[in-house]
Amino acid sequence: KKRIFGKHPFHRVYYLNGRAQDLQAECMRYAELLKQNPVDLAFMGIGENAHLAFNDPHVADFRDTYTVKVVDLDEACKQQQVNDHSFEELSRVPAYALTLSIPALLRAAYIYCMVPGARKAEAVYNTLTAPVTERYPSTILRSHDHAFLFLDRESAARVLAERGDQITTSTKKSLYSSVMILIILAPKALRTPISLTFTWAVYVARPNKPRHETNMAMEVKILKRVPVCC
Repeated sequence: KKRIFGKHPFHRVYYLNGRAQDLQAECMRYAELLKQNPVDLAFMGIGENAHLAFNDPHVADFRDTYTVKVVDLDEACKQQQVNDHSFEELSRVPAYALTLSIPALLRAAYIYCMVPGARKAEAVYNTLTAPVTERYPSTILRSHDHAFLFLDRESAARVLAERGDQITTSTKKSLYSSVMILIILAPKALRTPISLTFTWAVYVARPNKPRHETNMAMEVKILKRVPVCC
């Protein structure tokens, strides 16, 4: 909210409420909002354990029947929250979170996935080369018709070292070009509002029991920096 929604005049913004008293009701509420407002464009990242949103490997389900659900976080995910400075120490990271399911994320017409940093190099490599399986949830992005992966030198390091011959010439050239900036702006004359999803997972404020071979087809762009403006 501080970095995006408070800076630009969005028509309407819907948040997931991790402090809701009835988490299942909150999941249903948000699922209905997504049904009423199909997502045109999703902005996401990939976790150090290859999760999408909070779909860690042990809860990721490519055929999930839920749109929004409560999940428990694995240890790698919790550690990432500390690595990203979201929490000061591991003991402060919530055990549960609300998240859009994998199928819900993939229903977006377009997916822009920004993955910078050396700690993501292994996850990026697995995203592009491992079998498409819930063990590496992000591999499912390779099945999407319009998924774009934006990397920096650090996160792309292993891919370039081991699979550089499979990346297009134009993509490799972009590594040495000037800084590329991704800017997504809805035209002022746009008559039909587009539906965006930026935040598709939130921590749960209190403990709660959860309910419980593809080619490298993604377009890969390797960037020095990936600032996003909306």
